[in-house]
Amino acid sequence: MPFFIFIMFVVAEMIRADTCKAWCSALTFSHGRCGPTNRIPPGISKMQHVIFGNLLDLYEFHHNTFLKELEKYEHMPEEFGRCFVTWAVKFQFYVDYCKNHPRSSKLNMVLSQNYFD
Repeated sequence: MPFFIFIMFVVAEMIRADTCKAWCSALTFSHGRCGPTNRIPPGISKMQHVIFGNLLDLYEFHHNTFLKELEKYEHMPEEFGRCFVTWAVKFQFYVDYCKNHPRSSKLNMVLSQNYFD
């Protein structure tokens, strides 16, 4: 298989398959659960920033920007990398999310133990 065709398959897989669209779907579900219009139980409302971190920032970036940008390059795989370079600054969202994840996991574990006790 020529390299160009291989790259086209990789690009299509990232856009259509379980990669970006599934991530956006998961973020959409989370946004629906923890979005600003939903009620957070009073006992954890002050911990919301630790529990969810910057999940809403990730959702907004993927839903409103990144997936649409990736789709622009679906038929121009040789330009696909440009999308990542253009939006490189926004990938700081992932760094922030990963830094918060241990705190979030620990707090979720404590809260779930209290809930089931």
